[in-house]
Amino acid sequence: MRLDGTAGGEQGDIDASSGPVVLWPLHGPLRGPRGFRCVVSIISMVTFLLGLSAGGVAADAPPAPLAQRPCLQRPVVGELRSVGLSAVGLSCSVAEELALNCSALSFGRHGSCRHAGVDCGSSIDVAHAVSDEICSAPAGQLGYATIVWRRAAGSILLPSLPRTACTPPRGPGRGWTSSYNLRVSGLACTPGRLLAAACSRISFGKAGHCEALGDRWRCTSSVNFEYAGSEELCWSGRRSMSITWGA
Repeated sequence: MRLDGTAGGEQGDIDASSGPVVLWPLHGPLRGPRGFRCVVSIISMVTFLLGLSAGGVAADAPPAPLAQRPCLQRPVVGELRSVGLSAVGLSCSVAEELALNCSALSFGRHGSCRHAGVDCGSSIDVAHAVSDEICSAPAGQLGYATIVWRRAAGSILLPSLPRTACTPPRGPGRGWTSSYNLRVSGLACTPGRLLAAACSRISFGKAGHCEALGDRWRCTSSVNFEYAGSEELCWSGRRSMSITWGA
């Protein structure tokens, strides 16, 4: 028996005698009251479109954000002690393993950590002898680990921040000034400019030693990608020099 009160079962009718009612777009000749056919057509089309829409939304849904968790582990490597460890999308055990294997890339260094097969980079806060290090996830995993390192007391001679402001040098290799905020401690401004020019290669995230002014200087630097700048610090004993380079 059809719901429009007539006999038959042509395609487009709704048969209530054979179980659950199923709606689908009508095809072929239409029979029955015009109003009833219009309602059935509208309901069928809306149902069809809603099904397509639901499938599209599910397919285009953005991935869930990676979970970030603080870790209780505090790895210690030689003179370095972790004062903070967190994992993003990783387990804390993996983050601890990265910290133990990749601590050599802390305090202004960056590069590939061969022991873990990941890339790491770090910054340095000379005033507090602290470094923030970040390491990517191992192969086959998503996320990264962040480690805050502090050097043990008395393990390394870190200078106080230079105080005396000086005119920055020209160059390097240019006829105009590409640096600013030159400061020195235990040095006059002229030797400070010579030191800055001689050690300018240890900037933009590099760290190492530089021969200048008849002495061997230890230098480290950070990099600011947003402003295309780099802060460099060099020191030897109680003498120090800091400068900000522009790209």
